[in-house]
Amino acid sequence: MRDPYSVLGVSPNATDEEIKEAYRKLAKKYHPDLNPDKELAEKMMKEINLAYDTIKKQREEGISGNSYQNTSYNNTYNNYYDNPYYHANSIITLDDVKACLQTRQYYRANIYLAQIEERNDVWFYYSAICNYHLNDILTAKEHIKIACELNPYNETYLNIKRKLDNVKVRTTPFTVTGGFNFFSLIFMLIRLLFPILLFYFFMQLVFSFLGGGNPPEQPPSQ
Repeated sequence: MRDPYSVLGVSPNATDEEIKEAYRKLAKKYHPDLNPDKELAEKMMKEINLAYDTIKKQREEGISGNSYQNTSYNNTYNNYYDNPYYHANSIITLDDVKACLQTRQYYRANIYLAQIEERNDVWFYYSAICNYHLNDILTAKEHIKIACELNPYNETYLNIKRKLDNVKVRTTPFTVTGGFNFFSLIFMLIRLLFPILLFYFFMQLVFSFLGGGNPPEQPPSQ
């Protein structure tokens, strides 16, 4: 049985807001409508939802994260993992992830990685490769860095890290990290309005030049 906190990737001492944020991030990542393998995504979402609901109920009853195995929710988890799919997932290894990577099943590999609790240097190495091919360059850079820190003499990790360090992350003025980017919006508006204003003043100058060459006619004298 997996610890619900490990499912969400948070510490038992995490705040309610941190747990909620971790849940939102995972729910977005594994939403069935956003992933090609909907069957796997739906099964992953069931596990994420159950873990989140379990933690909320535990905290409402004042149960600490470290004692989750002694709660009544233990039965819920046991019943949930009676599902054959999750019996299979409980013995997923890094070899399964490697097989997915070799056949370019990056999304499936990403789901398998999320279900492996022991995260050593190989886990972070595979995660870096997987996230790179899923276009999550920031996570790929972060995870290969951790892999190198855990095993600093591995030439394969170092070579991948050097290659990823040269990959630039594309951003747009509307790229948001942690909230609404007000200054980026202002910058975009300026970029949109500047050509219009420039054209307006140019046309004003042209009309002024064409119409200002001759003095205005004097009214006829009476």
